[in-house]
Amino acid sequence: MNTESIPLWKDQPEGRWFTRMPVTTMLNGAMLAVPLQVITGRHPGPVFGIITNTHGDEFLATMAIREFVHALDTATLKGRIVLVPVANPMATAGFGRLTPEQHGRTDLHEVYPGNARGNTTQMIAATITANVLHHVDALIDFHSGGSGGRLQARVDHNSKASAELKEKNIALARAFGAPFVHENEFAGSASHYLNSRGVVAVNPEVGGCYLGPSTSRFYTEMMIKGLAGMLQQLGMIEGKPALPKQIQWQCEDTDQATAALISDLKQRGLLDDTIVIWGGEFGRTVYSQGELTETNYGRDHHPRCFTMFAAGGGFKAGYTHGETDDFSYNITRDPMEVHDLNATMLHLLGVDHTRLTFKFQGRHYRLTPHYLKSRRKPVKDFFLDT
Repeated sequence: MNTESIPLWKDQPEGRWFTRMPVTTMLNGAMLAVPLQVITGRHPGPVFGIITNTHGDEFLATMAIREFVHALDTATLKGRIVLVPVANPMATAGFGRLTPEQHGRTDLHEVYPGNARGNTTQMIAATITANVLHHVDALIDFHSGGSGGRLQARVDHNSKASAELKEKNIALARAFGAPFVHENEFAGSASHYLNSRGVVAVNPEVGGCYLGPSTSRFYTEMMIKGLAGMLQQLGMIEGKPALPKQIQWQCEDTDQATAALISDLKQRGLLDDTIVIWGGEFGRTVYSQGELTETNYGRDHHPRCFTMFAAGGGFKAGYTHGETDDFSYNITRDPMEVHDLNATMLHLLGVDHTRLTFKFQGRHYRLTPHYLKSRRKPVKDFFLDT
């Protein structure tokens, strides 16, 4: 926790306390202020910051947080929750993503730590930085899909964080229990600023707007469970974070068996001569069509991109190839088609993929047909350095 200035809540006893942080006087004489709610537990513990409505059209998270903190028992809470429920009041009042001003950067998500003498957006960021960011031990900047109609169910962590901090960020992100944890770049955000100071901070993004009652309730409950998981991860309430049930079952079915196979091969000196490929017939989405339920909010068929891993047989350990967009929908870097994977595996097996054929329906086929647009050659980035 930073002690550059005295936090507004310094002398607050157990319970709930609300105030407003003044930003500036507007041209009409009204005071622009940012709301601040503090929930102080009976027992000592960390200070956990929550910011939401950074974008004024992303209000579902605010509704979920309000329900969560209302039900929170301060008698069992360790530490404090410092909540900024409407980070950008001007954008929220107009149900818009950006501050309605005509100059400078107007996206609050891009201007931290702000400037007390800058434009209105920068002044809001500077107020939140001085009164909240400099006094927390961990923070989430909570988003949801806005007026553009997006639906989200993920937690972003900062790709630019140090290795040690990234590990802590990922642990907090996973504690939320969303089906998708994503490494992202968000320079200028509150989380990025805190990461630069060595403080754990991630960005959940869940749900959206224009949803019906049942879908809104589904995402609200996901957020409430996620917040509880994060507090459990930080040791602020009792219990352990819960992952989605199907992930737990699938990991129990596959993780130990996969690790045992690779370990046994390595122990016996057979891994150098054996290729282990772990994958499936197609990818799965992080969203689903039709009705959303407690146990079904992903895993539609997805042919555009999916993940596999390889071990042994000349494959380079610890190497990651390729990257998707924020929604795991399209490939954005280093695409690799199945035919290139075939060529790579055949090369490691000592087989020339251009000469290997198989007979089907009266003619001979290759695993790497010449008429395809893929590279049709082994990807040498996978190979061990020789």
